[in-house]
Amino acid sequence: MAKILVVDDEQEALDLVQNVLEPEHVVVTAKNWIQAIDYVVKEDFDLILMDINMPGLKGDELSQIIAKRIGHKKALNIVLFSSMPEAELRQRAKDVNAKGYIAKTFNKDVLHVRINRFLKGLQQA
Repeated sequence: MAKILVVDDEQEALDLVQNVLEPEHVVVTAKNWIQAIDYVVKEDFDLILMDINMPGLKGDELSQIIAKRIGHKKALNIVLFSSMPEAELRQRAKDVNAKGYIAKTFNKDVLHVRINRFLKGLQQA
């Protein structure tokens, strides 16, 4: 069972991911960058699924801040999550050293498979 932090300003996206992944995994949700930093400082997560397009601080910027703040104290397995074009999403993930990206989808089966692939890949690494 993995512990996953989902960071997204849209409640619908948070609810969808939580519904898809629980009870198979523990899912913690954060609606903004302040909550996300607070959770990451206090808890360990196997995966952080982070939306890019959030007000105030974009997810890719937040990824960099979290990485600097935490340093090498914890493993950070960040996967960017966005509805932006795939080529741009892929480049942003590469730019911030994210483990990868998932294009936003509201297809529960597709989302479940993609997230579990990342989790499986992290376990094998």
